[in-house]
Amino acid sequence: MNRLLVVQHEADAGIGQFAARLASVDLAVETVGAATRRAVPASLDGFDALIVLGGAPQPTDDDAAPWLPRVRSLVADAIDREAPYLGVCLGAQVLAVVAGGTVAPARVRPEVGLTDIVLDPEAKGDPLFGGLPERVRAVEWHFDEVIELPDGAVRLGGSEACEHQAFRLGTHAWGVQFHPELLSEGLSRWVRDSPDSLRRAGLSADQVLELVASKDRYLQAVWGAFFDRWVHLAARADGSPALPRRHSARSEERAQSQNPVRSDPATRKLAQDDV
Repeated sequence: MNRLLVVQHEADAGIGQFAARLASVDLAVETVGAATRRAVPASLDGFDALIVLGGAPQPTDDDAAPWLPRVRSLVADAIDREAPYLGVCLGAQVLAVVAGGTVAPARVRPEVGLTDIVLDPEAKGDPLFGGLPERVRAVEWHFDEVIELPDGAVRLGGSEACEHQAFRLGTHAWGVQFHPELLSEGLSRWVRDSPDSLRRAGLSADQVLELVASKDRYLQAVWGAFFDRWVHLAARADGSPALPRRHSARSEERAQSQNPVRSDPATRKLAQDDV
């Protein structure tokens, strides 16, 4: 059985809706980080895949989060080993910084609540994003962003306020600025505990929560299918690439067509109808 390491920075920023999906697959999961009181290991030895979740610090804010140097080392290790990696929000920013990109305060505005994301043509053949409509919705909560991708990274989508909402590095690593794991129940805790963040974004708690709650079914279907695809890669991780190392748009589409984990027709219809 393959082993997945999850780094959780904060108690209320866990794996969210993905917990039930992880419990149903043949994958041993260990969660570490400040929120769990389990130390972040120095390397990925003994693990086959890595998820780094979101949190308040910037990816190099070591004074506020002294465990971040080890997190960056883990991400670098995952890149070197070509182990399946998923970085969410802060986890995406860590991936970018480790690989040579740049993170800074949001240039247009912070994004909080439900946001429209437009996927690039490169997403069509991607093992995780392939099959989704061009425009999708996701939950956001960020005040920093990746302003420059690392060399060789492939941008997969962006929003009106954030250029780099999703990207892939190499054949095994993905970063998403949004929160695919988050539904209204989890978001309600952030809203309750972070009134200053809402004020900074010029939003009200009721406004944010009502809109997200109205799309919970959509978020479960679309981002649940997305995560199922990543879990499939993690569960079968053996060093083989998710995509050919030298790939064209055609080879990406062929790789996607050969991927047995696809969104079902009902999920695709829901994604198209609800955006």
